[in-house]
Amino acid sequence: MALEYKFDQGQLRVNASDSKKKLCWYLLIFVLLLNVGGLAWLFLSGYLMPVEADAKHSFATSLRGKMNEQKHLLTSQKETIKKLTQELGILKREQKIQLVANDKLNGKLQLAETKLGEAKEEILLYGNILNKKDLKQGLHIQSFGLKPVKVDKDGKKIAGNTRFRYRVVLSYIRSDDSIIKGNFSISIIGKQNGSPTTLKHQLLVPKDGGTALTGFSLKYYQSLTGEMELPDGFSPEKVKLIVSPSSGSKLEKTRDWVAATKQ
Repeated sequence: MALEYKFDQGQLRVNASDSKKKLCWYLLIFVLLLNVGGLAWLFLSGYLMPVEADAKHSFATSLRGKMNEQKHLLTSQKETIKKLTQELGILKREQKIQLVANDKLNGKLQLAETKLGEAKEEILLYGNILNKKDLKQGLHIQSFGLKPVKVDKDGKKIAGNTRFRYRVVLSYIRSDDSIIKGNFSISIIGKQNGSPTTLKHQLLVPKDGGTALTGFSLKYYQSLTGEMELPDGFSPEKVKLIVSPSSGSKLEKTRDWVAATKQ
């Protein structure tokens, strides 16, 4: 490195050469360019961009901004999905509760309608008995038929079409106040898996409980009702009623299944 020595007003001054000055300028320019380049890279990368939740368009000016925008949208969508999932769960629970309540109400309504229909039938039936004046002395099968049971005693729907309620109405015409007793039996004639089969109502008690009536005791008239449940694979064709009083002759009545269940 070359140095210049000068005497100025009695003092010795040392000055660097021009080459040294040029080197310093080069270093200064390099440092400035390096700083500008770093700032430009930070700007383009989005580190110097303002991040605002509502200013979505500002993110799109750089690659980092676009990435932040996508992250922001993803977070927002996750929150929306979470809220919708919670609302859907609430709606499903409410719908389930409503469906259960509707089923219970429908069951109670059907049960009430069934009992009302039976009461009306009994009124008409007993009215017909009172109006008949040409009945002979003795025991008579006044009415006999079956009806499908759609709901159980709690109002719940019964699956399939295998449960039936039978009704046997007996009347007793005589000149005294005596009481007549006896037994009765209902036979379902049909086919079990293609083979001819006869089933007794005493053996067709529904699975959820109950007992089968077999006896009767009446002074004027009596309505005998009960339920029976047919087994799977059984196709009924006819139904036969046999009434056996303690004294006197047996009474029999056979009906086609379709006609008996449409009564």
